[in-house]
Amino acid sequence: MEKFLKTAAGECTYSTLAAATKRFRKLGNSGAAKLGVAKLARHPEIIWYALDGPKLTILPVFKDYDVVNYHTFLHSYVIDQIMAEEYFLRHGILYRYDANCRIKQVAISWNENLAALYARTIGITPDSCSLVKLFTIGRTREFVCIAWLINDENEHLIADFPVFAEDRDLFVDENGQNTSLYKFDYEIMAENETFLHDNDIWQVKKDATGRLFIEKTPMHIIRKA
Repeated sequence: MEKFLKTAAGECTYSTLAAATKRFRKLGNSGAAKLGVAKLARHPEIIWYALDGPKLTILPVFKDYDVVNYHTFLHSYVIDQIMAEEYFLRHGILYRYDANCRIKQVAISWNENLAALYARTIGITPDSCSLVKLFTIGRTREFVCIAWLINDENEHLIADFPVFAEDRDLFVDENGQNTSLYKFDYEIMAENETFLHDNDIWQVKKDATGRLFIEKTPMHIIRKA
């Protein structure tokens, strides 16, 4: 699992429990630092928080936090704690708070469980997950990326979620809004099918419970200069 994660230090003001604790101590708060989701005035945000008696101190985790949202005064805060080894979603990207209390970005959503987790986070109950090749719709049909296709049959909802986090920008339009699945054509991938990503060849597989995952093969493409 660790090989599919990458550090989020560049995105975060404080990406580890140790760094957040050190900052709280400088602010005069000796309470235990914890990671959580705060229900702020405009929208939820990922925060570090420490409670020292009646004194609550919160710090935004990510550098690109909404300043107005964060600094709007509230008489009380609702905070849901994120425990070590749990995942959370922010701006369409999955993160993991690992066993060493460090925030890591999920660079590759390599199995169906992560796709289902993404779906539940955005309010979709996943009845089925498929791996698909996405294509543009138009006069020329061009490959876009590999994605998870998630179906909620009861609510007649479908969501798509890129396997590789670096492809996230392909799902956002020029106005910063998420693009609809209906802007793409897609082909469902079969077990043992292979695909190419950054010169590496990956294969679609199933585990003992029948859930899909991808695995990098020993083969790769060498491109001539």
